[in-house]
Amino acid sequence: MNKVAAQILGFFFAVVGLFVLISQLIPQVSSHPQKALSPEEFAQMTTEQLLAKGQEVFGTSGIRCSQCHQIEGAPGRGPNLGGIGAKAASRAQERAAATGRKFTPEEYLLESLVKPEAYLVKGYSAIMPQVYKSPMNLSEEDIKAVVAYLESLGGQVTVSSKTRLPEDWRAEIAAAKKAAAEPVTGDLANGKRLFYDKLRCLACHQTTTADGKAIGGVLGPDLSRVGEIRGPESLKTIITNPPGDIMPKHYRENLSEQELNDLVVFLQNLRGT
Repeated sequence: MNKVAAQILGFFFAVVGLFVLISQLIPQVSSHPQKALSPEEFAQMTTEQLLAKGQEVFGTSGIRCSQCHQIEGAPGRGPNLGGIGAKAASRAQERAAATGRKFTPEEYLLESLVKPEAYLVKGYSAIMPQVYKSPMNLSEEDIKAVVAYLESLGGQVTVSSKTRLPEDWRAEIAAAKKAAAEPVTGDLANGKRLFYDKLRCLACHQTTTADGKAIGGVLGPDLSRVGEIRGPESLKTIITNPPGDIMPKHYRENLSEQELNDLVVFLQNLRGT
């Protein structure tokens, strides 16, 4: 009996050893944050390289921009961007009519990434985060690369090494980068209590339970994965200065700074589970 047991154990360890050996021979794949494109790299890129980089930053299969936007197929949480390079011309005209200043397609697309709340496609709410903030943290060059890629979808690519964002936008991006370096600390348990009990956010927003069941209202955006979409500063802004007329605007006065941080920490942990 002992001999049989020894043979079984020997066979077991031989199989385990074989799998370990095979695993070491397979190239390991790991996920890292998107490396920001530097001004020096941007200046040296050909148009083809710029478009490839823009497509990479845009992402596929639910990564970065593709979490909400599709190039082909049915619209997601955001507008379908197939052919946006051609559509940008008419959108730029609409923006010009609304603001009284000239807009080129390139300027419209740049604004749509840096100031997404400035122009909303009919039927969509202001849920898109500013892409230079967490969690996307795109650099100015990343933004320009994405715009070049979007221009190529049915339009003419005009982005070049001479393309430059307005100075007030650049200052805002720099300030956001500095703020993002300061982590938000809070009490996760108290944030959960604020969300579910005190503020009763489920009256308008959905979340997902541990078993994958969606609970809550549908009047506001689904927050089941809000931690993957918005960073702490973006969440604070939405809570204290919400867009539109639906979400209550009294949280700035009714929440202490610590309670706001607690709530933000809880929201950052909402990632579909």
